[in-house]
Amino acid sequence: MSLAHLLKQEKCKDCNGILSDPRSLYCRSCSKKGKRNSMFGKKSSRNKGGYVGKLGYKFIWVNGIKVYEHRYIVEKYLGRKLSRQEIVHHKDGNKLNNVISNLDIISQGEHLQIHKPRLGTGKLK
Repeated sequence: MSLAHLLKQEKCKDCNGILSDPRSLYCRSCSKKGKRNSMFGKKSSRNKGGYVGKLGYKFIWVNGIKVYEHRYIVEKYLGRKLSRQEIVHHKDGNKLNNVISNLDIISQGEHLQIHKPRLGTGKLK
């Protein structure tokens, strides 16, 4: 920061906070809210309508609510909401491949049998 900038104490147009860059109109906090900078927030070009969470599943926004994309696709295909007991399984194991032909509805017990090692053998089924 320049000395002149410190003396002027330029203010953010949104929150009246101090600007870190004298060339900017908004502080870092306001510019990263997605309002001013298309690199952040729901409108981001990197977002493309959703994002991948920590566990590798894609989330999308539907009417302002964050939902799993694979569950949403199956619900739309069936024309009804899924219950919590209904698990949407990715047949090929790719959590981002949400094509309806790759998705299957199974019970929690069936899902555990597919993904957990068999007792005593230590091998994956």
